[in-house]
Amino acid sequence: MVRRDEALSALRHEVAGREFEFATVLEVTDGGPDGLLLRVRSGRRLHPHTLVVDADESRLALDHSTGEPPDSDDVQQWTHGMVLWLTEQLDTGVLRWGRRRKLTDGTVAIDPMLEPEPPSPWWVSPVPLERPTPTGQRRLRRLAQSRRGKSIAILGGRMHLEPNPAPGGHLRDAGLDVRPGRAAHRAGRLLQWLQLHLDDRGGSPPAGQLVVSWADDAQTDGRLEHLECTPSVPETAAGSRWDPCCGRCWRVADRASVRSP
Repeated sequence: MVRRDEALSALRHEVAGREFEFATVLEVTDGGPDGLLLRVRSGRRLHPHTLVVDADESRLALDHSTGEPPDSDDVQQWTHGMVLWLTEQLDTGVLRWGRRRKLTDGTVAIDPMLEPEPPSPWWVSPVPLERPTPTGQRRLRRLAQSRRGKSIAILGGRMHLEPNPAPGGHLRDAGLDVRPGRAAHRAGRLLQWLQLHLDDRGGSPPAGQLVVSWADDAQTDGRLEHLECTPSVPETAAGSRWDPCCGRCWRVADRASVRSP
């Protein structure tokens, strides 16, 4: 097992100031009982994230790149394994899917070492902002007539799209208010427009929506502009926020605004 002070010094030397795919490490500090703390900036986000790296005896005696004990107590070998692990985390989006954890001083940090939450029974996806071109729409109508109402599959790249001046028509048909999303889209303020389904593959009609828009012209701060669910949505689903990349559930009940990623 390497000593904690050695681990801190070596890790600080290797990653402080280092740019990863989705984040830059600003500094590495000793968080005492909370472990080693990395302040990382993602994109144009004004307030850095705090990433937690546990530094108890079991973690200091582990090669994080393999998940096994290292061949020796050499701090350089431990650091090399930690850098490989951090590279995987910060190059693949841990700031999005990592579990939140409150530190002893009240700081909300991201802990990628916590066990992931169980998968959500619901599904989220971005509201499409494009539509088939007139030629593509005619093709879809011909296919629908030939298939007599059966499902139609269009392989990627074969259907040309164009911007939709009035997106979200299917949300309106489901009884949801599309005016906030359309207004933000027309004004160029739209940051994210998501739709909620009550199954885990998005096959059911949309049962909720969330609109996040830029709050300033510099596009550094965003706000939760509109959150709406149909009466059929369970309270646990209505009080959630969602990762638009993979459909996993995040909490938003306490979120009045967001920062740009």
